[in-house]
Amino acid sequence: MKVAIVEDEALAAQRLQALLLEADPNIEVSTTLDTVRAAVSYFSTKPDLDLIFMDIQLADGLAFSIFDQVQIDIPIVFLTAYDQYALKAFEVNSIHYLLKPITMEALERALQKREDHHQSRNTPLLRQLAEQLQNPRKFKETFLVNHRDRLLPISIDKIAYFLIKEQVVFLFEKSGKNYKTDQKLEELEQELDPRWFFRANRQCIVHKDAIHSLQHYFNGKLILNTDPPCPQRLVISKSKAPLIKSWLTQS
Repeated sequence: MKVAIVEDEALAAQRLQALLLEADPNIEVSTTLDTVRAAVSYFSTKPDLDLIFMDIQLADGLAFSIFDQVQIDIPIVFLTAYDQYALKAFEVNSIHYLLKPITMEALERALQKREDHHQSRNTPLLRQLAEQLQNPRKFKETFLVNHRDRLLPISIDKIAYFLIKEQVVFLFEKSGKNYKTDQKLEELEQELDPRWFFRANRQCIVHKDAIHSLQHYFNGKLILNTDPPCPQRLVISKSKAPLIKSWLTQS
């Protein structure tokens, strides 16, 4: 399958490409575009593509303006960092979307459904939808955890990482204390601010401040060392290694 990525955040584009290849090694990312202007120029050539992943907000404007200037008959999955309640209109009108930060589970669902839906790209309709996407997404600031006979509020600035142990997700504080949660990592990944939290692998989501060092491992992989130390070895895959390096250097 040939796909194009229209995304103005380099790290987000790299992460999506890595997830796509992890989901299906046969996927070919033909191009990555970061502006409305570049997208109009590229899609005017009628490229041979099976699917487009398109961020709604690009460096030079909303992606919807692309459709004013060029006809695109290729299925599109929109990418956005906005609340799900505002995105119900996309479902009603059979337009796919992925909510940032993108999880593997959500991406696989989008790939699975791509053959079954015909997307409406009527420009007036898209502009109406754009008006519903004005409020930026709000990420969770406090988690409630069970501790004996109490519920404890824990603010995100106290969290070091979330870790799966024996099929249960634990919240680890920077102090070293840990608590069971009743959530899945996929759910947490949607609730946490991607500027501060990174999905290291299938077992762990780590806070930027809890990362002590990255250690070179074989075949281009990395070992993630945390403070407090993680009870499991955290291996960063070869495909995610450049992503976490880039993420760590971004403010």
